[in-house]
Amino acid sequence: MTNTVATTLKIAADLKRPVVAAAKAADKSPHAFMLEAIEQQTQLDEERRAFVADAGATKRRDRKRESGASNLLEAGFCGSRSAG
Repeated sequence: MTNTVATTLKIAADLKRPVVAAAKAADKSPHAFMLEAIEQQTQLDEERRAFVADAGATKRRDRKRESGASNLLEAGFCGSRSAG
C-alpha cells in the first residue's frame, strides 16, 4: 500500500474475541489480521465481479452466434447438399 488512511472499525464483542484468538494463533496483531481479511475479501469480490462480467459477455456472444445460425438456417444456407 502506498497511502494509508486511518479509519475506525467497530466490531461486536462476540466477534472480537475470536478475532483476537485467531490473530494470536497466526502470530499477528488483531489489526494486521483484520486488514489481511479485508484485503482477501476485496480480492475475492474483484475476482467474482470479473467472473460474472466474463460469463455475461460469453452468454451474449453465444446468443449472438445462435441467432446468426438461426438466420442462416431460415435463409436456407445450411440445407442438405445437392447431388453433384
